[in-house]
Amino acid sequence: MSNAPILYQVEHTVKPGETLCTIALRYYGDESRWRDIYKVTMMQQELLQQEDFEPHNMPAGIVVVVPYPTQGLD
Repeated sequence: MSNAPILYQVEHTVKPGETLCTIALRYYGDESRWRDIYKVTMMQQELLQQEDFEPHNMPAGIVVVVPYPTQGLD
């Protein structure tokens, strides 16, 4: 049994060239889980409610919320 804390969410600052798919791949090992990140981030950040927000072409510096990450915490 691991002594690692259970993390319910991680805040990730988007770097140049990253997309929600690449972030999902890092934290879940599955890029198709980008929608999980999108949904939680939409609920928590007014910025993403802008009509011009594109989850596959994100500006660097936006902070997204990754719920229940399973990897990539180093």
